[in-house]
Amino acid sequence: MKSGIRLFLFSLLLLSIGCAGGRKALKQEPPSQVSAKSDSISYNPKAVSRYMDGILAANRGDWASAFIAFQEAYLYDSTSASLLGSIAEAYANLGRLEAAILTLKKAIRLDPANIENRNMLASFYSQIRNFKGAIEQYEKIKELDSTNVELRFRLATLYLITKQTEKALREFQDIYRIEGFNPDVLLRIADLYFETRNLDRARETYREVIKQEPQNEEAYLGLGATYEAEGDTDSALKVYEEALQ
Repeated sequence: MKSGIRLFLFSLLLLSIGCAGGRKALKQEPPSQVSAKSDSISYNPKAVSRYMDGILAANRGDWASAFIAFQEAYLYDSTSASLLGSIAEAYANLGRLEAAILTLKKAIRLDPANIENRNMLASFYSQIRNFKGAIEQYEKIKELDSTNVELRFRLATLYLITKQTEKALREFQDIYRIEGFNPDVLLRIADLYFETRNLDRARETYREVIKQEPQNEEAYLGLGATYEAEGDTDSALKVYEEALQ
């Protein structure tokens, strides 16, 4: 959230430079989503001042003062989903997670394309083990930004936790297509093929890892296990012997 705060502060400073008269309603692009609907910020010197006070307090770890400052800023500018996100973060740091979640839901209704708020809400849902709610938020983020690998890793992990193996497999495949060769991701794909008894694809994928990284012991072990699963002990032993060379 700190990076979002810095971006929002920078935007507010630009507003204060460009609109000394303070009479126009200006638009701010949400972080990481250039094509998303703008987060409308009605320039108000008091809102800017109190928001900056909140940032300074948050950086000091004084979340009680930050919460009060953000709330007061919101009184002067109730059009900003980013401000609501800051209030939610303050609630969470004060141990008021339920209030933080309710505030983020309000923020998302105000600006459904704000990725940072959705990410925060997903994180809070995960903390209270509401995995369904977290998955819904990450799936929406994926619609808004399909190349966000870090968040797609989280989504894939939640699919695994909730036993949605096929969906997890598709996520890791997409991640691999986005990132290019990544032995850890490719091994996870191979493991999921193995778990779903797609042994041919599992062998093919383990062999691709070995081709790229001939010293990868996990790939050899996985490849050997695919033969053992079919009762082909001779082929499994050959793989293990190859691993020892």
